[in-house]
Amino acid sequence: MEAEVKVLMRTALPRYLRQFEAESTRVAYRRELIRLIEWMPSEITPEIVYDYRDWLTDRGLVSTTVRWRATVSRAFFKWLTDHGAIDTHAAGEARLPRRVRTAPPSILTNVELLRLLAAPDRRTWLGRRDAAMLVCLGRGGLRAVEVCRLRVGDVTVREESCRLDILGKGGHRRRITLDWVTSMPLRGWVRERQDECSPGLPLFPREALRPTTSLDHHAVRYIVTKHGRRVGMPDVHPHQLRHTAAVLAVRSGMPLHRLRARLGHADIRTTARYLEGDAAPAQEGAYAADLLFR
Repeated sequence: MEAEVKVLMRTALPRYLRQFEAESTRVAYRRELIRLIEWMPSEITPEIVYDYRDWLTDRGLVSTTVRWRATVSRAFFKWLTDHGAIDTHAAGEARLPRRVRTAPPSILTNVELLRLLAAPDRRTWLGRRDAAMLVCLGRGGLRAVEVCRLRVGDVTVREESCRLDILGKGGHRRRITLDWVTSMPLRGWVRERQDECSPGLPLFPREALRPTTSLDHHAVRYIVTKHGRRVGMPDVHPHQLRHTAAVLAVRSGMPLHRLRARLGHADIRTTARYLEGDAAPAQEGAYAADLLFR
């Protein structure tokens, strides 16, 4: 019977992996799922993820690794159930162990993010630029240098969303979409820049009189810190906003492989650290900041 379970899972594995576009994601998932299949007992039960998690923990693995492997396994069992390969819904809501950290990742709460996004004075040119830039950082999860590289033509404004074509690390491009509410300050800024200049000019110039000179990452950090001080958060920085966007996405239910693509990570194990949703206290909802622009 044990052999039958393992054969079933090995047979289904290639088809499961085909859903992931990135080769690095397929390699990482395959490696973890082969480990799971080798461990598998003779029967799949609703407690299977709990049992696997406990076995991993007993081996002395750090909690981040346990969370990653258990999450990958749970997703695979859910896929097997959804596709009729197994009858038992083995991918239950198994709570994954928290990682004990001396310095937990610093992210903003939803309320703090809401205050920061509201800080720029959008009655001014600089305020509208800064508000749009903060949306890219805190809602889109862009790196500071990626914000600096954005050109007017890299953003496509649609009826109910805003699409960004981002030049990331290593010259790799990726595409993300922000919904209508989230992207409101950005959409307004893009239209304003489209009226002022050509698609090849910087989306975020230093000043109105220097439309061809883009902000650099030092200027981005200064702007974030300036608005942070204005709302009582003097230590906020651009990468903290990227972390915040990632954790909020995890809490909203975004699958790990989609978050990886959104953030532009080369290795999905880097993305897996955002499974640590307890790095900051849960607030009134994963996307409470949307209320700012309603």
